[in-house]
Amino acid sequence: MLNFVNKVEQITLNLLMLFLLFSVVLGTAHLGNTILVEILEAPYFLIESKVLFKSFSLFLVILIGMELLRLVKHSIVSNDIDLRLVLEVATIALCNKIITLDIHGMDWTTMLGIAAILASVSCTYFVVMKNIPQKS
Repeated sequence: MLNFVNKVEQITLNLLMLFLLFSVVLGTAHLGNTILVEILEAPYFLIESKVLFKSFSLFLVILIGMELLRLVKHSIVSNDIDLRLVLEVATIALCNKIITLDIHGMDWTTMLGIAAILASVSCTYFVVMKNIPQKS
């Protein structure tokens, strides 16, 4: 029974990696298309701030996808989860939220909560990097 579960787990991880790779490629194509269309519209080579903001958000989402892809690939190859990779993905996702956050009208407690989450993930990453030996 355990052998069957391991096979299903491997198939699922491979499918997740394939879907994630497909999503990253499509997202990259969409980002390139968005920037190209904006540059080629009059006035030429000027990008509206709203589109630039949307592009940065999409870029960070693609970056999160790439890190998740690396995490899934590591899981398939080594058959374990690397805590450093998980924390890197969490940090990039939080930074995406912070960069694309519209702070106008936001409550100070929400901002304090986001800062606390980012500080805790950063401290956790620091502790993990200091205490877990680097794998080659």
